Amino acid sequence: MLIAFEGIDSSGKSTHATLLYHRILALGGDALLVAPASEDYPRICGQIKSITHDYSNRNMDTATELFLYLANLAQRYRELIQPALATSRVVIADRLIDSLFILSVKGRDMPPRFVQRLITFCTDACRPDLTVICDVPDVRRSFAGRASSQAMSRKESEPVEFHIRLASGYRDLATSRRRRFLVLDTQTKPQEENAEIVWRSFLSLGEHT
Repeated sequence: MLIAFEGIDSSGKSTHATLLYHRILALGGDALLVAPASEDYPRICGQIKSITHDYSNRNMDTATELFLYLANLAQRYRELIQPALATSRVVIADRLIDSLFILSVKGRDMPPRFVQRLITFCTDACRPDLTVICDVPDVRRSFAGRASSQAMSRKESEPVEFHIRLASGYRDLATSRRRRFLVLDTQTKPQEENAEIVWRSFLSLGEHT
């Protein structure tokens, strides 16, 4: 079973991915968390992330960005996700295919079919059984008071309009493919309430797989 958590920066996706992971482990389940903070995160992916997130790389070309993120995705899939799924482990991913698709298509205005073909190649057409979108309805309010600085990542330093486009893209994607998506309002709803919604969806998914 593969579950992905997606959303804009600071939407709570990493928190909810970690909460689900630990809840599964606490009940004796076998799960793998694929996230930059996890101990199993591939070294190569960490090196790629240091480039893509570096604030001093703000002049990075969009094609360079796309292929760096694709390399990161391919490595995570081949090194961690594919082997874990082969042994029937529950795999929880902090970002996966949809974040790259939305960034490239909605954020960088790239052709959707072109981006999708590359993602499909990197993942052998693997798709999550469930994708949880951590939605921020009012992005402008969420980003209020943030100032562009070297303490921020390259993507976080983008204008708020950029992040609004990404958030809107996630919602549109979830609407068009309802069966695979669960949308959480992580801006106004309590974390405990959203975590319970995720847990119930996880249990329901297990009943049908």
